[in-house]
Amino acid sequence: MISAFDLDKTLFFVNTSVRFGRFLYRKGYISTRILFSLLCFYGLFRLGWLSTKTLHRKAFQRFFQGKDKGNLEELAALFLHEEYDKIVFPPAMARFLKAKKEGHYVAILSNSPDFLVRVIATKLSAHEWAGTRYSVDAKGCIDRVALEVDGREKAKILFDIAKRQNVDLKEVYAYSDSKEDLPFLRLAGHPVVVNGDRHLRKIARKNKWEVLA
Repeated sequence: MISAFDLDKTLFFVNTSVRFGRFLYRKGYISTRILFSLLCFYGLFRLGWLSTKTLHRKAFQRFFQGKDKGNLEELAALFLHEEYDKIVFPPAMARFLKAKKEGHYVAILSNSPDFLVRVIATKLSAHEWAGTRYSVDAKGCIDRVALEVDGREKAKILFDIAKRQNVDLKEVYAYSDSKEDLPFLRLAGHPVVVNGDRHLRKIARKNKWEVLA
């Protein structure tokens, strides 16, 4: 059995990148102007005026590009230490822990930055994880998005995991909140919608998928 989980609005009830931005602002690492622009982008996304892909690209350009990746990794670990108990979504986390206890191969697949996903997956002892990858320049600073883990990419990764683990897709559980993750959800024999919007809930009802809220 395989259980694969999205991160933002699924295992955590927040957008991890936005919450991390607020954390960095409190620590004096980014300016009020940058935080404001990040919150504006996220607001437009919540209104449906920006796709997840566009939100990520804009946040990258304003927020991560040119930053020292090693420093961000250290800050990500501190962020998780201070914020974890405040941002966990208990129903989804209970499923995660139950899947591990029952011997599932557990993965976290997220569009959030890889350095954030890595520290979370390590804390939760996930068997595998994937986050949007950034390349770095000669100075160790982030210079571009190398691979974005969107819904289609999550589906590809999940298919590869099932093949490597010799698990039939009918025995795969996939958890997500986003309609942009439909390729990921549809691949699994047991798709579970977590905190889905009205559109995704409608799709779930039509297909008789489980809804977790």
